[in-house]
Amino acid sequence: MKISKATKKLINEFPFFGFMMLSLSRKYDDKFSSYAAVGLQPDHSIQLIFNEKMVNELSIEETTGLIAHELLHIVNNHLFQSERRPLNLEANVAEDYFINCVIRDEYQLELPKDGMFPEKEGFPLGKSSDWYYKEIVKARQSIRSKRASQESGGSNSSNELSDQEGKIEDLFNNLENSAMQHNRLDMSQLSDIEKDLVESQVKDNIINVAQEVEKSGGNSRGNLPGSVKDLLGNLFKLRIANVDWKKLYKRFMASHIDIHRKMTRKKESKRFSHNPGTRKTRKHKILYAVDTSGSMGKDDLTEAFTEVHHVWKAGALIDVVECDTEINQIYPYDGVTPKFVLGRGGTAIGPAIDYFNKHIKEYSCLVIVTDGYHERPKIKSVKPIIHLVTRTDFDKKDFSDLPYTTIIMDN
Repeated sequence: MKISKATKKLINEFPFFGFMMLSLSRKYDDKFSSYAAVGLQPDHSIQLIFNEKMVNELSIEETTGLIAHELLHIVNNHLFQSERRPLNLEANVAEDYFINCVIRDEYQLELPKDGMFPEKEGFPLGKSSDWYYKEIVKARQSIRSKRASQESGGSNSSNELSDQEGKIEDLFNNLENSAMQHNRLDMSQLSDIEKDLVESQVKDNIINVAQEVEKSGGNSRGNLPGSVKDLLGNLFKLRIANVDWKKLYKRFMASHIDIHRKMTRKKESKRFSHNPGTRKTRKHKILYAVDTSGSMGKDDLTEAFTEVHHVWKAGALIDVVECDTEINQIYPYDGVTPKFVLGRGGTAIGPAIDYFNKHIKEYSCLVIVTDGYHERPKIKSVKPIIHLVTRTDFDKKDFSDLPYTTIIMDN
């Protein structure tokens, strides 16, 4: 299998990319209309998609370059819209120009013969993807203007396409008329906070892969081009920066609460007497798994149910799952904190995730509130979950490859 052989080649020659390839799930789909792309799983984690039939027509060297190409899209944050470049075909071509030059000229790896390179359309080598994007957009605007003048009857030489513009027009006509898949994720159905969570998980995975390579004796940064070294440096700085966990948590929960307010005469307005009040209709249900193991102290439990109450007060329907090594009880939260909880044994969050998966149609999300003294769950959630940890010394990297957003409740 060429993908496996190419992965081994990357591990030996470019360990960062080899380890990163191993960290990602893969999907093989011979109906897919391109060699490979980055896709999104139902739990919002990313995966690599391969058309194995097409890939098997490539050499091992070309397959190695192909995998590096897809991984560099991830590492360079090309999967997400930026202020400089929107998610469009022009941006994808510009990013392919940049990445393919790195793979061919710096890594000395081969790529499929139909790969995009800037010199084919008359652009210089060694420029950034931002530079290529601006020049491509400028050229396409000129092409449209000239074509519009020609259609309106203009026939002077200033309306003739240059050789470069002709090549660019041919390239984009072929891309727009083909069934080639786009390299970026389709996140059109996700909320803004869900998109932020996907991006956060991707960045955490990049950092963890670099750290694992360093632990294994590989030189994770030494095998990267300068631009990627800078990116990793920035990501490491971001990771150790203080995070406003309340703001992040609030944004996540806001995306899962939907309240319909209806005027009613049965309830007076608190602000304006004798005027109709409003009645909340809670539409979304959230499952809160509260760790009730022996390591959760009184302050931890108080903090856990304080968060439950705030979200309930904001308008969400909430079911509470009390669990230690097993689920002890499940009940709807009605605004009253329980006087005592069941459990107080060891800790395992797997049973709560299993319950959430089995009742996935009932809940919009799962929040696990714990002190973090538990092992990695063997069960994977089918949707992203919030892992809300009361212990400030908890090491998030142990869970960074899972579809969790771990938030440390540090103040």
